Amino acid sequence: MNTRSVAKIKYVLRHIPSDALKEHVEKMQTIAFAGDIRKASEDFLEHYNLGGLIRVGK
Repeated sequence: MNTRSVAKIKYVLRHIPSDALKEHVEKMQTIAFAGDIRKASEDFLEHYNLGGLIRVGK
């Protein structure tokens, strides 16, 4: 992890309600495969219009 990653994480934590983040973490703990976790996380960020943090230009 680099300083850019930390900045992105701080941005997400400030712009998504804590209840939603907690719910997302609980959901991620039930998923077994990394690819499924990434897809669910991308969808979660897209829901909050933060998909550009993962995919540049979106």
